[in-house]
Amino acid sequence: MIGVMEAPNELLMQAIYENNLKFISCLTRGININKICSNGMTLIGAAAQTGNLSVLKALIDYHSCSSLTLDFRNENKNKPQYLQLENDGQKRYKNIGYFVVCRDLEENEFGDGPTLTVWKVWSGIWKLMKHIFLQLRHAPISYDEGVEDGEINMYKWYANILNRTSVLLESPERDIGRLDRHGQSVLHYAVNSGNIDMVEYLMTTLGKELSVNQNDACCFSPLHMAAANGDIEMLRWLLRRGANVNAVGGRQRQNALHVAARSAHLTIIRILVEAGADINAVDVEERSILTLAVRQSNEEAVRYLVKSGARVNHEEPGGVTPLRLAVWANNASVVRILLDGGARLVHSHHLVHTAVSNNNLEVVRMLVEGGAMLNARDDQGHTPLMLACSRKNLAIARYLITHGSDVNAASHIDGKTALHICVQDVRETKSVHQLVELLVCHGADMNAPSYQGSVLFYSIILENRSAAAALVQHGADVNLRDERAYVDNLSLAKRHGDLDLVKLLVYGGFRLSEMTWDPRALRTQSLDPACDFLISVKTNPLNLRELCRIVIRKHIGPRELISRISTLPLPPIVHRYLTLEIL
Repeated sequence: MIGVMEAPNELLMQAIYENNLKFISCLTRGININKICSNGMTLIGAAAQTGNLSVLKALIDYHSCSSLTLDFRNENKNKPQYLQLENDGQKRYKNIGYFVVCRDLEENEFGDGPTLTVWKVWSGIWKLMKHIFLQLRHAPISYDEGVEDGEINMYKWYANILNRTSVLLESPERDIGRLDRHGQSVLHYAVNSGNIDMVEYLMTTLGKELSVNQNDACCFSPLHMAAANGDIEMLRWLLRRGANVNAVGGRQRQNALHVAARSAHLTIIRILVEAGADINAVDVEERSILTLAVRQSNEEAVRYLVKSGARVNHEEPGGVTPLRLAVWANNASVVRILLDGGARLVHSHHLVHTAVSNNNLEVVRMLVEGGAMLNARDDQGHTPLMLACSRKNLAIARYLITHGSDVNAASHIDGKTALHICVQDVRETKSVHQLVELLVCHGADMNAPSYQGSVLFYSIILENRSAAAALVQHGADVNLRDERAYVDNLSLAKRHGDLDLVKLLVYGGFRLSEMTWDPRALRTQSLDPACDFLISVKTNPLNLRELCRIVIRKHIGPRELISRISTLPLPPIVHRYLTLEIL
């Protein structure tokens, strides 16, 4: 329920938001335009928020007419006054800077000086204090009779000044620049409203009580607000009136240029830089203006900042650089701007790996041309080529190989090569055949070992028939057995029940005499085609045609086997037979 004294203010607040011009009739009812109402705002703050200049003028005119004029010159002129913190007890004096405390207290009660609350009060009454000093400059200093200590008398003189200004301590409503419960002053509301005429009126009328550099509760200045709002005209007006272009605010302690970069306002950025803003300023987390612009993927802002002298190699905690952010964001245009601006490649950042993971061939080209290492391994032991194979990106894999990637580079963690990664991550028949062909044609070892066995053995374990078929067709050694494996390739394929793969291994030249298990022992059901086939070929020799195929393939050798078969002067159907496309 609104109190009797507060009712006029509350009614007037409602009238302001309803734009009820009849509110002027309330001005004769003893309102206080700077008193905080139930909505946490003052009347002039509400008027400024709505952008209604005529209402604001009427309120301030009423305030000017009704304000009391304080006369400090003749009040108790001949009697020194003391700031009374207690009404009884013997008074003692303690020096805490400009303050005099007259009370019984412990020596360490006030610490090293005035509290934060006192400092806030002093920031509001400082201008009035200067006026009082001018008034008292020629006034005689009155001392108590019988007191010889000049230092104590000087303290009493300061106490007299404090008492004469204590009205502001008791009446904060007199401070026109006070912050409301939302942490905003009338100037902040006016700036956010975008009404330059209103801001100019406030600074002209109340210039002695307001400042263009006044911070809100979050330490943001009007310049921060104009930059965040993208208000170009307001920003220019504040700069003309002397706003501090490098003032920092907020928890992150950012200046207006940080705010503009974060909001992607290129014109605001230009104005602030031309006004002398520090283009390389960093906030508490050491984020620069350039890194904020890169995070916003603002290509034009990044280009302007780089040309204006922003440090392109600034590094945030965690090794975050503008170039690293651009690659993470998959932004080729920004990557080009930064590289052209002198951004250096830090090999430990594994930027090529990131670009490959993003399937961005253009960024990969830029980084390789910029000197990135192609065979560097990331934290998982993978090279960029391994990641390209894992992402089934044939174009990137081909580009990396032609520019020097090692097709036989193995992971230091598990020993896998790019071929191992293909059979592990690629299941689509067309993709796996293309990648295996690309790697093998450039010298990849199809029999390379790893902690998971050879490439062929690993593909059979993973039941990747397409990969296993591609390897056998290109000439992988079907008889190779890892010393740590307890079973051969053929027995393993039979245990998975894959008849086509069993046939492929046999026709690819597997020596049946080296089978670990007797085919009869591998029967899992009465009707087992794979087992019946193995028993048949083990008891009956292969026909001459099949034996000739094995011999011809062995004679040609595994290197470029498919391409060399295709050059033989034979019919196409024979080519397909020799490459095991036809079994």
